[in-house]
Amino acid sequence: MNIIGHERIKNYFNKVIEKNKLSHSYIFEGKEGIGKKTLAWELAKLLLCEQILTSDNPYHPISACECCPACHLVAAKTHPDYIEIEKDTQFTKIDTIKEKLLNEIYIRPYKGKYKIFVINEAESLNATGQNAILKTIEEPPPYLIIILITTNIEILLPTVRSRCINLLFNDLSDTDLQTYCKQNSIPINPKQLKFAQGSIGRLKKQTENFLLTSQDAINILMQIYDSDVERLYQILTSLTSDKEKFLEILEFWKLFLRDMLLYKRVGSTDLFFNHYLSEIKMLSNRTRYIKIINNIELIIESITDIKANINIKLVTENLLLYLKKE
Repeated sequence: MNIIGHERIKNYFNKVIEKNKLSHSYIFEGKEGIGKKTLAWELAKLLLCEQILTSDNPYHPISACECCPACHLVAAKTHPDYIEIEKDTQFTKIDTIKEKLLNEIYIRPYKGKYKIFVINEAESLNATGQNAILKTIEEPPPYLIIILITTNIEILLPTVRSRCINLLFNDLSDTDLQTYCKQNSIPINPKQLKFAQGSIGRLKKQTENFLLTSQDAINILMQIYDSDVERLYQILTSLTSDKEKFLEILEFWKLFLRDMLLYKRVGSTDLFFNHYLSEIKMLSNRTRYIKIINNIELIIESITDIKANINIKLVTENLLLYLKKE
């Protein structure tokens, strides 16, 4: 499968395909942007390929030919037996699940041996939607393969989790990210690689505005420490107007607090934000060690809550008020 990293999972699928022991239902769990959706797409290409290639390479014994009509259709995401379901405003409604998934499942494949459904952001399905899928997972037709993609498996119902094979996708290594950069002629910036935290998706989102965004994030954080309540609520309004940008800002805050922790604990100056060393020294000296740890934990919790669509203003208000406490 033509995807960077995830050798363990690629080897797993090579073996089960060779032995004809594919399951009908899988959960792909892992950080956003690390290749879960891409691997599902590559797997579909392999399973629907009309001329599968074989080789003596033990790590890549089989591969899609990339040339047959089926490969071209999957590559264009127009193959009738490969259906991706993306989250939208109606995603959690049972009518949408029935229309996009349940009504199609029992129609036999049009062209291939399998009918493959990939449900992105499966954690966004409510209990009714998950229970509707559960009935299919429990008694699947012989040609069905359903892949649930999620960043948080704990949000899925235990009954759904127990009936699927759960595959955990690890973060990509820096070497993997560097390989991606070289393949796509992207200049390698060590700080951007570090900020990407093993995610090609995050790396791709970073543009020439990377430095500017990081500076904005730290300037806002510095203001929080020294703002009165009125200014704090102005910051709250500004931050919550753009969810995606705010999530990126929170990642920068997490790294800045990590730098504070490193400096306070061991006096390290080998920091992500070494150009803010004077500010890091000042804040580290006035903030207790345990408070820095608690701040980091609350930022991580806030990121999770915002991604789970918990009220962003309530989450942010709680975070800002806690950060401001000495």
